[in-house]
Amino acid sequence: KDGSDTEQRYAIIIPPGTGGLENKSAIHGVVADDSVCVAPRGKDYTVLHLTTSSQGDDGAPDELFVDAMSKAVEFLVASQPTRGNTAPVKELHHISFSYCTETPSFDEKDGIDS
Repeated sequence: KDGSDTEQRYAIIIPPGTGGLENKSAIHGVVADDSVCVAPRGKDYTVLHLTTSSQGDDGAPDELFVDAMSKAVEFLVASQPTRGNTAPVKELHHISFSYCTETPSFDEKDGIDS
């Protein structure tokens, strides 16, 4: 197996407002396969890790972000070509979560994040 032909290592950036996704923020992604020890070796599995963000005060429901991320996964999976006699690419599993963080504020008085 020639690693240069099969290794999957990519960084993905999907800009805000990408047609059909309705993403309010950029979606950042990393794609990696067994060559970086994150997927079962020799099985042609690839891990797709996507993240996005929102401001806590923007009022957008979590479902809006989950929907945009799901559409991004569907698009990325469907856009993968099949190679030779291999089966089409399909999603085997996914997990989604969100959490709130405080928006950092900058205190000009002492010049540090608070």
